[in-house]
Amino acid sequence: MLFTVALRGLASAFLVWVLLTTSVPQLLARQADNPVGTVADYSLSSNVLHDAKVVYVIAHPDDEVMFFSPSVLELAKPQHHNHLSIVCFSDGDADGLGAIRRQELERSAKMLGVDDVAILDFVDGMNVTWDADAVADALKPFVSRDSVIITFDDHGVSGHPNHISLYHGAVKLVKRTKNTLFKLKSLNFIDKYSFTLITSVELFVNYVTRLVHQVFGININISFYPSSSGEMRFYSDINAVAAAYGAMMYGHYSQMVWFRYGWLLFSRYLTYNHLIQVV
Repeated sequence: MLFTVALRGLASAFLVWVLLTTSVPQLLARQADNPVGTVADYSLSSNVLHDAKVVYVIAHPDDEVMFFSPSVLELAKPQHHNHLSIVCFSDGDADGLGAIRRQELERSAKMLGVDDVAILDFVDGMNVTWDADAVADALKPFVSRDSVIITFDDHGVSGHPNHISLYHGAVKLVKRTKNTLFKLKSLNFIDKYSFTLITSVELFVNYVTRLVHQVFGININISFYPSSSGEMRFYSDINAVAAAYGAMMYGHYSQMVWFRYGWLLFSRYLTYNHLIQVV
């Protein structure tokens, strides 16, 4: 009985999320000059992530899907005129699958719309911290003067030392090169495993706020998070989530052990990215 109720609740939450991220935006987008018809809290047309060289810096094959897919799929769209590349600092050879995981990363990246992939040979591990200067030096050849770097924040999503090392290394590099750096905000436990629930509430409030402003000219300024010009929130629709699922399950087949399916079902990172500009 309890399982049935929980299953119905998840199904209902998923349907509401589909309406808010896919159906409603598509309907509103048909209206001319409509300021409500977007599910993303950013404007790429006047942003540094439009017509840019965007370098995603990840630690392991599958990070690009498990954590960054909402923004990767959006930024790879042709209308944004971006060139995306991925620099992966290890081949994930902790279990002796390095050669396989290299191929999987390249396959997954193509499914996400990224053809430019570089894989380095840093030793990965839960007890391994990479030197920030070594990370900065290794990353520098892949970064041009106008590149925009995107990587983890100083909490590394899960506290993984490899993820955290990339943040500190990227900060070291941009202090020298003056490139723009964005970090992926780490979510707390409830937020991280909230399925589509928190996203649905955020989007509903966002739509209501914009609708009231459009119809009545009233700024009610309801928001879960303070807005900032240096922050962007990417909300995937059902099409983007399907692409991410495909990239993970088909692209990274060797990693699809039982607990990965729990991540695919409950992780918010597959539907939402909050990028914060560091410099």
